[in-house]
Amino acid sequence: MRYIKLSILVALTFLLSSCGGGGSHAVYVNRSTTLGQELNDLQSALQKGVVTEDEYKEQRAKLLRGQDS
Repeated sequence: MRYIKLSILVALTFLLSSCGGGGSHAVYVNRSTTLGQELNDLQSALQKGVVTEDEYKEQRAKLLRGQDS
């Protein structure tokens, strides 16, 4: 019985130590604002002269592609 418990413990230790996705990386974006709000904010920044036309176009394209930066 002791051998079975030890075997189970070793097996569980091995299985749990090998968890972790095998080095894969998942990226999740959690937005607190909607895409529409971000586009509105960007448009407002353009109108106020905070960003240039080129910066506006670049950031707008990134937002529409789903990138944050």
